[in-house]
Amino acid sequence: MSFSEKIKLEVKQKAAFMCCRCRNIGIEVHHIIPSIERGSDEINNAAPLGAKCQADFGNNPKKRTEITQMRD
Repeated sequence: MSFSEKIKLEVKQKAAFMCCRCRNIGIEVHHIIPSIERGSDEINNAAPLGAKCQADFGNNPKKRTEITQMRD
């Protein structure tokens, strides 16, 4: 599954269209807990991340709390 367009837009707007880790512009909305691990498609599981931050940190379970805190 994936996030609805409404959720994607809300996440991006809340983040001022910047990555929550590096603050670069050019983001996508990613699952904090991946779908394959039964992560939901709800806004509380969404994080605005740039491609590099997603590649570097997105699949690291130890970084999930950090990504959530940076998002919030």
